[in-house]
Amino acid sequence: MDATVISANAAVQNRKELLRAARRRLFRAWERIDAKTAAETANQLQEEYTNASEPDLAKEEKLTQHLLDAVDAAGHTELQSLRDTVAQILSGEGGVTNLIDPDGRWGFKNKRTPFFGYKAHASMDASGIVTSVQILSGNEHEGEHLPELLEQDVRKGHRFTSVVADKGYDSIGNRNAIRSHGAKPEIPSRNAGVLAKTRFRYRPRKDTFVCPGRKETSGKTPFKRRVSVLLFANRLPKLPIEKPRVWERRKPGSECISATGFGSHFRASEVYGEHCTTGRPSNAHLAS
Repeated sequence: MDATVISANAAVQNRKELLRAARRRLFRAWERIDAKTAAETANQLQEEYTNASEPDLAKEEKLTQHLLDAVDAAGHTELQSLRDTVAQILSGEGGVTNLIDPDGRWGFKNKRTPFFGYKAHASMDASGIVTSVQILSGNEHEGEHLPELLEQDVRKGHRFTSVVADKGYDSIGNRNAIRSHGAKPEIPSRNAGVLAKTRFRYRPRKDTFVCPGRKETSGKTPFKRRVSVLLFANRLPKLPIEKPRVWERRKPGSECISATGFGSHFRASEVYGEHCTTGRPSNAHLAS
């Protein structure tokens, strides 16, 4: 499974241009239904805002809102769909950035390359033949739609013993969805190389953690808005570094275990969540 970018064949407009284009389209549609009322409204708005002193964008927003109010007062149900689109543009909700292709959305091919349009989310068999396709908006994450694509394949009678995808699809829900069809998920883990939470043991009497190397935490110290469990160098023989660096990850209300140490088999990790996930280095250091 994977997704391919489809760039929309439409110019991207700024907010002021988009509001003007939206009003023009709404006026044209209104004129086809009731030319007299539409013309009267256009004249009224022109007289009211010709000498307005507001900044250009503020004036465009007020003009658009008054037009929407006039359309609502006229009560033409035929204009409702277009009226709702214009209202979305005015409110900034829904991500509409072009009237020619109002369903197109901004997304990213990668971290640095944005695009405007859609994604073709497809599944294919081992021979490379596409079995199912769904079209997503550019801002939708294809990893959230894996179960839907699996259901399409099942309805078409396609059988599969495994599902291969990149780590963008790595989630408990996706893995369970694949297993529910009797198949094996072949998805690389986002936390590859990090120890699982279940490999740590908690000692409630001492309120300490024990790592897979049987080394125990020596105490706690408060850090910002949560409690960190810190592992001290003097409890860890033959450390690969002179002073273990403290790693931290903000997660208010959680307890975490953080340090490099435990010999060469342990990497900086946190114990909350489904897996231990690597944190990021802070400037703090512990004395040995």
